[in-house]
Amino acid sequence: MKRRKILTGLLSPSVFVAFALFGFSCSFGDLPPAGTDSALAGLSLSIGSLTSTAASSRAIVQGSSNLYIRTIGGATGDAGPLYGPYSVSAGSEFKTFDLPAGSYDRLIFLYSGKDLESAGAIYPISGVNYSLRQILSMDDASMIEFYDAEGETSIYYAAKQALGDDFDGMVSTGVVRGVTLRRGAVTSVSATLIPILGSGDSFDVSTGGMLPAATSAVRRFFAVSGLTAPSGSTLSCSLSGTAQIGSVAMFDGAGRKLMALSNVGAVQATSWSSTMTGSSEMYLYIEYSATSALTLSFSVAASGYTFDFVGSPTYAGKYLYFGVYDMTGVSVSTTEFDHAGTMVGVGIIALDSSGSGSSLAYSYPSGSVATIAAGHTYELSTFIDMNGNYTAYTTISSITASALQYMMPHYGDYTYDSEALTASGNSLSLSLSSSSLSMCDNDVYFVSSTGSVSASGATPETPITLDAAVAAGGSGTSAQIFVLDNVSLSTALSINLDTVVFCMNSTASVISLSDLYSGFTVAANTSLTLYNIVLDGSSYSGLGASPITVLANGTAALVGGSSIRNVTLMGEISGGAVTVGEGGVFSMDSSSITNCSAPYGYGGGVYVSGGTVTLTTSSSITGCSAAQGGGVYLYGYTGPIEYFGTLFTDLTSTISDNSADYTGGGVWFDGTYGDTSGVMGPVINNTPDNMTSL
Repeated sequence: MKRRKILTGLLSPSVFVAFALFGFSCSFGDLPPAGTDSALAGLSLSIGSLTSTAASSRAIVQGSSNLYIRTIGGATGDAGPLYGPYSVSAGSEFKTFDLPAGSYDRLIFLYSGKDLESAGAIYPISGVNYSLRQILSMDDASMIEFYDAEGETSIYYAAKQALGDDFDGMVSTGVVRGVTLRRGAVTSVSATLIPILGSGDSFDVSTGGMLPAATSAVRRFFAVSGLTAPSGSTLSCSLSGTAQIGSVAMFDGAGRKLMALSNVGAVQATSWSSTMTGSSEMYLYIEYSATSALTLSFSVAASGYTFDFVGSPTYAGKYLYFGVYDMTGVSVSTTEFDHAGTMVGVGIIALDSSGSGSSLAYSYPSGSVATIAAGHTYELSTFIDMNGNYTAYTTISSITASALQYMMPHYGDYTYDSEALTASGNSLSLSLSSSSLSMCDNDVYFVSSTGSVSASGATPETPITLDAAVAAGGSGTSAQIFVLDNVSLSTALSINLDTVVFCMNSTASVISLSDLYSGFTVAANTSLTLYNIVLDGSSYSGLGASPITVLANGTAALVGGSSIRNVTLMGEISGGAVTVGEGGVFSMDSSSITNCSAPYGYGGGVYVSGGTVTLTTSSSITGCSAAQGGGVYLYGYTGPIEYFGTLFTDLTSTISDNSADYTGGGVWFDGTYGDTSGVMGPVINNTPDNMTSL
């Protein structure tokens, strides 16, 4: 059970949630009863009740209670007396004519459901023991310091700690400032009270808790923390164990009653729910008796949450699109294009003349307000469509499933991708300003078999050909090419930007290599990534070039289930699938090279001339063949700079079932300038051998 670090007797409202008890008014029509000292004034309090249907019903211990009043300043000078205890009851009106007329700096109230003085408890302050009455009767300056002080450095900390433990969640305190009581009149005041809680009086919604056994009926408060859901969320509570329950109620951070059950009776299990108002600290009130501890648990579900954007006139009239992903149990997104989490909501904001706006997030495709699960972590991805590519999508229902899948920011749009903006717990009320945005520097093209060279390629509805997309070379520093279906490549394409060609469908898109020299050449200091793409060379044979050629200091990668398959290079051409030049880098992650060959050359799968090859996450090179190095051929050489062909694999990746006419069925490497020290995964079942060096 969590113990609060500050268990206060009389605390400021910043520590515990405040509860207003009484409606405020000033009445001068009531007169004191005959025989009352005319120098005195009347004070009136209307005490709340759980059975009231009024929205202003407030949180207090129900039934008969005791009320203390302490004055600060006013007619009594700097040592205001303590009045009470007065016998009071929930649902009644209390009046007293004990206080002198005058203007008071403060009136302090202590409202108790138990006898505070008969036990004779004492509390230490600076080595001196005080009774409760002595504490409440200190001079004004000491009383103010006692009431306002917080933290272990205060000389009053130990006394407050002990008070919290002794009060058993049945006592509240509060203050009213600047009160004037007029002679011969009755004044009604509004007091904000704070429950005084001790050890074991707190529950966290993420862990639940236990209500202690009570052989005789008790009525008390417990703090409920960790409820950071927005307004409209539903808090569900369940209690199990044999108990006799009178009333149960929940109160929000402003002291408003959210729900109450009266005369529940004998139960072994019961549950209730209430609508939250956004409070981070709430209170449970319960009247019960039980011979053993009761289990109390909580769950929170939000019926909606909002995304707020504060921009500038730069964005006026534009649309902002955003998606929310449940990242619970996921460390990061798998790639910058594919969120590893589950999308739980999307939203569209039409930005006003100031470039600002807000929207709820909605489940897709149902259109219902998205729900937040308690304790989950979420991620946000958003962009402002500055180019007007998606202006046809103004409502959630107007976005088709395929369109939602491929709605991407283009060069010149403003973006925010969410790894830095992660909301945890039960709430997801997200705010973002234009200062958090950055301009997208990606060129985006959509490609399909029906694409036209004259189309823009900006959206799935306006696709272009793959050749045209690679050759377009827009204003950005990188390019994203979305392949919507199976397409053909009939020419050699030079990659001069950092480029990703990918398919987000569950089945990989196939790019057929239909010309002797079709394929990708990656220029120096640029990169090519194929994501869930198959390069197929079934129609590609004869003299030609590797489907992927990585020049010096270029980078190429197969990721997300990509593959190169069924390629045969005739003539003395090396690198059936990939050729890596000096200083080049080629990697495979969850990808494969199969049935590729260079029968009169080297490296049926990959030919490496001074570059580096890395295989990870169950990648494979299988069924490939060459004169030497059926799977991989590593070559190095000397010169002004020495270059080494290098191969690394992890334990899950394999080089298997490849063949060579001479040596190196799996891997051939130059023993002087090649490096296979990083080979850890199996190199097996290759013919005539698995690995050979010069």
